[in-house]
Amino acid sequence: FNSFSEYTALIEQPRKQLDVTAETGSRERGFGNITHRSGNERFAHVAFFQASRDEGARIQRDDDNIQGFFQGKLAFTPRTDLFVSYTGVRSSEGASETANRIFGDSIFSAVVLRQFTTKPDPTETNRFHSNELTLGMKHQWRVGSAFTAAARYQTLEQTVELPGSFIACSGLDLSQV
Repeated sequence: FNSFSEYTALIEQPRKQLDVTAETGSRERGFGNITHRSGNERFAHVAFFQASRDEGARIQRDDDNIQGFFQGKLAFTPRTDLFVSYTGVRSSEGASETANRIFGDSIFSAVVLRQFTTKPDPTETNRFHSNELTLGMKHQWRVGSAFTAAARYQTLEQTVELPGSFIACSGLDLSQV
């Protein structure tokens, strides 16, 4: 929310809306999106869910991304509202086909180049998980005077799984194993 005291105007709308979108393309790409919005003075919300999948650099494993969002308010009285906002993202993908490279040792003389790779590492996996929850209460004392309190919780995890090392044996006859 940009301004907690003005959050209800964003979602409190008299119309009901449901949008469903689907896409497909090369590299076994698929994408879907569902958005729903509804509202009145008592309860209002907006939510979306997106999922995508496409063939990436990893062998026998597609890249996927799932994200969702919900924002809602519940009015206890005409002047007191409870509001909630949630955002979640889960992404798992292989090595990128592009990489940014920085050349130079100074901030003012560094050159950033985008490098394209035709054969990214098929064993690398990049994972990203994020959750953010905001819960709050707003009470309007009189016109132009409101009290707003909010609490926020966030988790963020980003990992890069690189291929394991190969084991080299010398002087051992492994044909009997």
